[in-house]
Amino acid sequence: MRVITKMPLSDFSEMDTVTASRLERANRSRVMRKPDEIARRVQPSLATFHVDWLNAQKKEIDATYDEILQNVLVEWLARHPEALKSSLVYGEVMREALDEFIPRHSKEFMPVP
Repeated sequence: MRVITKMPLSDFSEMDTVTASRLERANRSRVMRKPDEIARRVQPSLATFHVDWLNAQKKEIDATYDEILQNVLVEWLARHPEALKSSLVYGEVMREALDEFIPRHSKEFMPVP
């Protein structure tokens, strides 16, 4: 099983200031909701399978939805650095990132029941 760790934004030296600013705003906005909720601006963009997968991971590991999604996003941005220069829609990016992440790491995480 994969362990998810919190990664401070300062660890991403390759990230441009616009993207860092967007992530900082996302970090501030999650303070306003319960830690056991998926962000309202993300959930409508996700397929039922994505939500089921996130729920299965949250039940098994000691991590919030935000921590899981942050790690998925960081890996996706590392694989798609060109996205840092484009206009990102957070929900759409998370859907695409989960579409890639789930099959790539299927042996490391809990399967969806």
